[in-house]
Amino acid sequence: MNTSKLLLISATALALASCASNGSDNGKKASNDSTAVKAEAFESTINIRYVVMDSISKNYKLAQNIANKAQKLATELQTYQNQLQNQLQNQANKIQQKAQTNGYLSQASYDADMKDLEQKSNSFQNLYAQREQAAAVTMDQMQRELLDSINNFINDYNKTKKYDAILYRDAGIFFNPALDITAEIVEGLNARFTGEALGAPATDDIVLPSDKMDMGLQAPTLKK
Repeated sequence: MNTSKLLLISATALALASCASNGSDNGKKASNDSTAVKAEAFESTINIRYVVMDSISKNYKLAQNIANKAQKLATELQTYQNQLQNQLQNQANKIQQKAQTNGYLSQASYDADMKDLEQKSNSFQNLYAQREQAAAVTMDQMQRELLDSINNFINDYNKTKKYDAILYRDAGIFFNPALDITAEIVEGLNARFTGEALGAPATDDIVLPSDKMDMGLQAPTLKK
C-alpha cells in the first residue's frame, strides 16, 4: 500500500473517531439536561368507543326536525323557481303567438318585446340566486346547530365515562361492534331535547335545485 493511501485512511479514521466522540458527548449532555421533556407512562390499551352518525341523524329528534325544515326549504325554493319559470314561459308564449299571427307591425316592436323578455329573465335569475343563497346559509346554520348539539352532549357524556376517544365510525375502516355506543348517545340526546319533535322527514335526501334556471325559452320566429 503506498504512502498516499495510508495517509487517506488515517485521516478518515481520525474524522470518524472525532464524530463518535462528539456524538457521545452530545448524548451525555442531552441526558443530563433538566429541561428535556419526559414522556408520561400510559397503558398500551386505549379505551375508545364509536358512534354512527347516520343512525343519530335518523333517530335524534333535533336532527329529524332539521331534516324536515331543510326539506320544506328545498320545496319552497323549487316552487319559487317554478313560479319564475312559468312567468317567463307565459311571456315567451305570448310573443311567439303574436309573431305567428302577424301581430307585430314592425321588427322594432318585436325586438322590444324580446329585449323585455331577456331583461326579465336576467332579473329572475338574480332573484332566484339570492333566494337560493339565503336558503344555503340557513341550511348551513341548521347543520352547525345539529353538530354542536351532538358534540357538546358527547363531551358532557364523556366527563363521567372518561373514554380515551369517542370516534365517528366513518373515521376508521373497522371497529368492534361491541364498542358502538350510538344507541346510548341517541337516548341521551333525546332525553335532553326540549323542543317539539316533528318526526322523521318523508325522504332522507334533501336536494336543492341548481342555481342556474333552465327557462326552456326559444326565441320566436317572426312571421313575414
